[in-house]
Amino acid sequence: MAFQEIEISGFVGQDAKASQTKDGRKVTNFNMCVNTRRNGEDVPQWYSVACWDDLADVAGHLRKGSEVTVKASAFWPVIEEYTNDKNEQVREPGMKLIAGRIHFHGRKPENGN
Repeated sequence: MAFQEIEISGFVGQDAKASQTKDGRKVTNFNMCVNTRRNGEDVPQWYSVACWDDLADVAGHLRKGSEVTVKASAFWPVIEEYTNDKNEQVREPGMKLIAGRIHFHGRKPENGN
């Protein structure tokens, strides 16, 4: 049997949002950005992350700018739609992850260094 995992490290793009399903399961969702290098430039790659049950409680403490590493064994491609800073509708490829583990590194420095 083949088993794949993905592990990414990056920064949380907005405060995590906790909720519950109709049957009472806890889930926390957040987006995170990982910069990759293409043609000598940093290119942001966004991921949507869902954390369930006990991990949802832990992820509920994530705030915009938190640096984290996420390990997931369930992931699939999605099309992310959002409005950019110029008020334009944007559609970009992304990934949806179901987190199995999260490691907190701290917060991004305020001055960007």
